[in-house]
Amino acid sequence: GYIVASVNYGDDRISSNWNNHLHENFRVYVAQEALDFLLAHPDYKGHIDSSRIVAAGHSLGGFTSLALAGGKYNGITDVIKEPRVSAVIPSGPWTGGVLQDGTLSTPFGKDYAGLQNISVPMLGLYGTKDEATKPEYVLPALAMTIGPRYIIVLVDQPHVYEAGSWQDQANWILLFLEAYFK
Repeated sequence: GYIVASVNYGDDRISSNWNNHLHENFRVYVAQEALDFLLAHPDYKGHIDSSRIVAAGHSLGGFTSLALAGGKYNGITDVIKEPRVSAVIPSGPWTGGVLQDGTLSTPFGKDYAGLQNISVPMLGLYGTKDEATKPEYVLPALAMTIGPRYIIVLVDQPHVYEAGSWQDQANWILLFLEAYFK
């Protein structure tokens, strides 16, 4: 089986000003703190294989997983890369787009070059009708990773996938985990 930890970042409690990148910085830090806590806690540490940790998430969680896996975020990688992450599963990940003020945000750099630092296995998923994390930003970003990568296209799916596509995603994730962790 697998042990899963889900982090609630409390995004509604912090500034929604995208220009300050607080969401992005905060999420990566909280994810690392949660992992440190679980790996040190006497009730959990003996049950977690620290050599087989997967970072996964949807939307900004997908961005977070890419950053933890070594995506060079705003030109910086040694501050946020989590060396214990041995695979990554970003789903509908925030990889860039036009902000409300009309500026283009590319958190992993021009042409997503910062994602070339990701060498761990990756299973990326996205919906073709996603208006929040648009395919024209997601697909070229995911293609920049250099490790083994699999990209699943969920046809006609919006940002919040329809019920059947959540199950499709779960099935692909189980196949990926089976291939790399069993």
